[in-house]
Amino acid sequence: MASNVGAFLALPPQIFLVLFLVFLNSFQGFGIRFVRYQYLTNEYGFSDKAAASLLGVQATLNLFFAGVGAVLTDAVGVRRCAMVAMSVSIVGRALVAFGRSRLELYASFLVLAPVGEALLSVGIYRVSLKKLTTPRTRAFAFAVEYATFNLSGALADVLIDALRRRPDAVIGGATFTGTRLFLVATFFVLLASWVVAFFGLRDETVTDADDPEEGAAPAAGSPKRRARAYAGGAWSPRAWLAWRREETRRYVVSPTRPKAFVAPGTAPASRVEAALAQLRRVAAEAATTLRSRRLWRVFVASLAVFGVAKQWSESEQLMPPFLERRYGEKVPIFTIHSINLWGCLIFPTLVAAKTSDLPAFRVIVPGLWIMALSPLALVASPTPAGAAVWQAWLTAGEVLWSPRFSAWTISLAPEGREGLFIALAGVKDLLLTWPSTMLVGVLNARFNENCPSCRDAVGHFCSTVVDATTCASQTGVCDAPAGGWETNAAGHAVCPATCLECASYSDPNPRTLWTVVLLLSLTSPVVVVFALPFLRDGSYRLCAPSSDRLRDVCGAGRGLRPRAASGDGVAMVAPPQDETGLLEAPKADAAGVA
Repeated sequence: MASNVGAFLALPPQIFLVLFLVFLNSFQGFGIRFVRYQYLTNEYGFSDKAAASLLGVQATLNLFFAGVGAVLTDAVGVRRCAMVAMSVSIVGRALVAFGRSRLELYASFLVLAPVGEALLSVGIYRVSLKKLTTPRTRAFAFAVEYATFNLSGALADVLIDALRRRPDAVIGGATFTGTRLFLVATFFVLLASWVVAFFGLRDETVTDADDPEEGAAPAAGSPKRRARAYAGGAWSPRAWLAWRREETRRYVVSPTRPKAFVAPGTAPASRVEAALAQLRRVAAEAATTLRSRRLWRVFVASLAVFGVAKQWSESEQLMPPFLERRYGEKVPIFTIHSINLWGCLIFPTLVAAKTSDLPAFRVIVPGLWIMALSPLALVASPTPAGAAVWQAWLTAGEVLWSPRFSAWTISLAPEGREGLFIALAGVKDLLLTWPSTMLVGVLNARFNENCPSCRDAVGHFCSTVVDATTCASQTGVCDAPAGGWETNAAGHAVCPATCLECASYSDPNPRTLWTVVLLLSLTSPVVVVFALPFLRDGSYRLCAPSSDRLRDVCGAGRGLRPRAASGDGVAMVAPPQDETGLLEAPKADAAGVA
């Protein structure tokens, strides 16, 4: 553990600036994700299915532009992509935070967000992290990144609930609910990100002769050097900085040279021809990457974990309306949601430090099983307490599998084509995103219906009794629903604080909703275990009976070939000689079949 931490702390300063940008970007990105479903249904009056459909279309557009952006990241570098993306995102967020019409909302969600925010979320900083780390430091660095964006998400949750508890603000004659005030805060965070990136972000690559990338030879005659733990006696800033300077000398920092579409100095008459040639090169690289067994291992793995990963969107789009509609606005919805994020802040680095030397899937598979079973908490108790247990339970599994899965994925990306690799690996999401998001809307509409007749124009419940026949929310008197408010024995209006208290509301069994979530989640570990020989080894012998396959149920199988060091700093199966030959079975498998 000390060796991993020491090697990470000795990395050049640029990686810590990138992690700070990850923090800011994650705060604003997580923030809008957490509140957008409630924002659409409460403040703009969207139905559950209409809100889910809009978010599904946006997510599909995000993936398309993210794919384009990933290719551009390889071509022009992380810095330029980040600056363009943040500039567009600032305009889009301003429309969401300050705009009032659906036209402005559509312009932001369907035009500006896909162009700007999708590029920020595609992993441009993850590409930068890969270039700024060496194989031995990468797993720990990605765990730190994972903890960083979970810290930002947890703080976003805390701020959302704090603002929701405050009375609405009236600024310039316009009402700003707590949710809208939070979106204003994310607008200013985006501005801060732009300033930091403009003055500090650079395209750099870090190399260590004693810790080469997979396939690269170590420096000739250079002895292996491990990072020294700090041993400066009594701690002091000066001693620590001296230790860090010495350790940092092991690394060579060089500018990353993007594969520009048109080389500098190209004559104007040749620019079109040069650009077309570069496009042909990109197409050729895409064709080569598509034939790579590594890409298809990542593609199959990301498809297999879909059911479990869907719990994240269900935590954002299913749990908040479920708790608010059944238990009212005073439930600390986002504080409950933050349990997951606080856990993912504290535990990933500890887990990574203890498991970095284990094979990737020996950590991933148990984590998938734990997280897949977590919706049992809400099946047993569909209450705020059950939701809190769910968030804690899924966190226990997530910290095992998710950071390691990210490190495993990026370690398989070919050098110089990381963005293209990530984009191609995510193509399947273009087909799954809209149906997946619509499923949440359908589940809400069927098992967790909204009650707009008992809420005001911005989504507050009409829970305050004004007189015997009148109810009001914090913004003023509410219009009575058709048939009037329910009355009690004394003939006074019963003003609803939840949808369950609304006269026309039908209450389906809430356990059915969470049983559907549980069954969908369980598909992930089942499929991963079945496909494990291919995911781990590139082998097609999925149905070969053996005791090793039984051990695969918990990820403990040894695989079909000897192991070698992998690109994420952990033991993994050595790739076949023809790694790009997707249709050619590995020689070991062919021999077994013969």
